[in-house]
Amino acid sequence: MQEIKFEKDDVFALENLYPDPTLLLDLDIKSLREVTESALVFLDANALLFLYRVSNEDLSSFGAVLQQLSESDRLRIPARAFREFAKHRPNKIGEIHSGLLNSFSQAKQPEQIKHRFLADLAEFKALEKEATALAKARLEYNKAHDNLVNVIKSWRWNDPVTNLYKSFVQAHSIVECTMSEDALLSEIERRIKHNIPPGYADKSKNDHGAGDIIIWLTILQEAANKRRNAIFVSSDAKTDWFHQSNGPLHLRYELSYEYAQVSNNHSVHVVEWSELLKVLKQPEKVVRDVKQHEVRERYRNRAIFKNQAASNQAIQALRKLLTDAEILKKEANHKFMRDLESKPEMLRDIIIHDAFDDERRIEGQALLRYKTAVQPTVRETLSELINKKDPGSVDWQLFELMEEPGSLEELKTVLKNLLELEDG
Repeated sequence: MQEIKFEKDDVFALENLYPDPTLLLDLDIKSLREVTESALVFLDANALLFLYRVSNEDLSSFGAVLQQLSESDRLRIPARAFREFAKHRPNKIGEIHSGLLNSFSQAKQPEQIKHRFLADLAEFKALEKEATALAKARLEYNKAHDNLVNVIKSWRWNDPVTNLYKSFVQAHSIVECTMSEDALLSEIERRIKHNIPPGYADKSKNDHGAGDIIIWLTILQEAANKRRNAIFVSSDAKTDWFHQSNGPLHLRYELSYEYAQVSNNHSVHVVEWSELLKVLKQPEKVVRDVKQHEVRERYRNRAIFKNQAASNQAIQALRKLLTDAEILKKEANHKFMRDLESKPEMLRDIIIHDAFDDERRIEGQALLRYKTAVQPTVRETLSELINKKDPGSVDWQLFELMEEPGSLEELKTVLKNLLELEDG
């Protein structure tokens, strides 16, 4: 009879995960508001890179927060996170540069008027005069555009976001994980093997999820030294950070337990920038703007449809629905549907609030109708549907509906309302 061999760490995985089960009863998880004024604040790489998305006005609020955290010696950046920031920073600047070039290429030159037999008309002469002025303005625009592009190309380690970090991040605020490489590698292997959060959701990446694990171990190291509450600013909301129920529900218990274990029963929170800015009493407009950027970033980083076939299936079902309802009688709706069939990714953009500001895929009456009437109605309906009033949650819920082919009826209802363009 073949002998069955057991691996000790497999058999006792739960004992290793929760070595002191009585601590589960003693966990005293303070609310975010309760810990905000005294907690150490750690920044993830995605939080550092996020500032390239915000306006200059909002960047000032981030500066005020960083200054407040730095002066109270509460700002911490895991060294691994800062290295990841350095790695991906050129891509963010490249996106800004490419965006400027694309916007320049899409700016139209005034076309020469071909019908010269109109030359004696006063209206024709007035139009020619304005066309000349427009061409001159275009030359000035070209110069200003080139100057801005050259400034961006000249950035090395001195762009506005990096300069902000130079002003408020002190050398001791960047914290190294002090474990040896061998010990670190062994711990990473153990966590990945037993799906111990965080990091295991990224085990298919080149670093096998090591980045999140090293960052977390750095936070634990600082927790053991300082014995304080902590706030980790990150946009990562995957299953290895949060328990899920139609989106992130709350932080994984394993993380709360592990942090409490090393910090003498203190609490840790993982939040996005908008949550931190809100509890730090930054202007409401800044919080709202940042929240909208976070929602857009979430969509940008995830595929709406799992494959092209599912996308095409949804669009064809939508066409039938709209045809049966006689909505396609109007030419504006015909054009919209043709555009939708040629660019399936529009299903994403018509849902994300204010996406048209960037995409400009639908113009004229449809755009006006959407922004003034349909958008608020759709969002209010969705709020009632999932019994939540938070805009970010509504967007996330709709995103999930669009991922599941079985939920296409809800999606079609939303899009039907969207395309119901009333006169006036």
